[in-house]
Amino acid sequence: MDARVSVDVDFEPGFAAQRTPLRPRTALRLPDFLGVGPPRTGTTWLHAVLTGHVGLPKLKETQFFRSRYSLGIEWYASHFEKYPAELPVGEWGPGYFAPEQIRERIRLHMPDCRIICTLREPVDRMYSHYKLLNSMAVIKGPFEKLAFYHPALIDFARYSYHVRGWQQQFGRENVLVLIHEDSYKDRQSYIDQVCDFVGISRLNVRDIGWIAKPIHTYSSAPRSRKITRRLFRLQSELIDRGNYRMLKLLRPVIGFWKQGGERYPPLDAELKNKIKAFLRPQIDGLEGLIERDLSVWR
Repeated sequence: MDARVSVDVDFEPGFAAQRTPLRPRTALRLPDFLGVGPPRTGTTWLHAVLTGHVGLPKLKETQFFRSRYSLGIEWYASHFEKYPAELPVGEWGPGYFAPEQIRERIRLHMPDCRIICTLREPVDRMYSHYKLLNSMAVIKGPFEKLAFYHPALIDFARYSYHVRGWQQQFGRENVLVLIHEDSYKDRQSYIDQVCDFVGISRLNVRDIGWIAKPIHTYSSAPRSRKITRRLFRLQSELIDRGNYRMLKLLRPVIGFWKQGGERYPPLDAELKNKIKAFLRPQIDGLEGLIERDLSVWR
């Protein structure tokens, strides 16, 4: 391994040690739908668009099924209990797309849940995901090295494998696969698909003034990896305790420290072609699963 490259193994604290209970508790209000990502595919944008029209948790991502499963299903259900029964409730959790164990946990507690997968051109998405993880100071090293072996970057790029897994667990009719680039070509049609799928009246995108503005872009590395790392750990502790007031005060501080360092260079064209070739089997497999030509990604 290159001495300049490191991987943080505690990105998902205790994931492997958390056991799935033998039987779920059913008398709880749990999501009717989940947007499972993967990361950097416009889930924050969709969360903002649907806010006020469906029941969403205060947190855009509770990360319950990924890294907070040990807090118990009641903790998760508490995020949705205030909403009326007739209003669909859900969560956008891009970290849920992979690995397989997350699908099994969701299926156990919410077997009738509808799943939304938002997919984006895989190499650009992977580079954006790298920037996100680096901004959280949980990975370190050049993208050209990490792209071919970092487990998180690679696993979330396995589109065909994971979409097939979601379809097998929940049924093809209950899994909506969206292509992120479509949200730029025809925003109204894109949002219509989501509204129809979750069961709410269609929204008029012309009534959403901010809809064309970018959300959560990453142009530079953290100012200080050490400080950023500590701040994200504090953020995680505040979420566990439900201290959302303090969390709100902390977010601008995190925003300051997680950027402001060395600027990210444009993605090298030769490197992009190498990663495309590496991911080609996933693109080919996905075409058959969603019956759509994705040659623009090759």
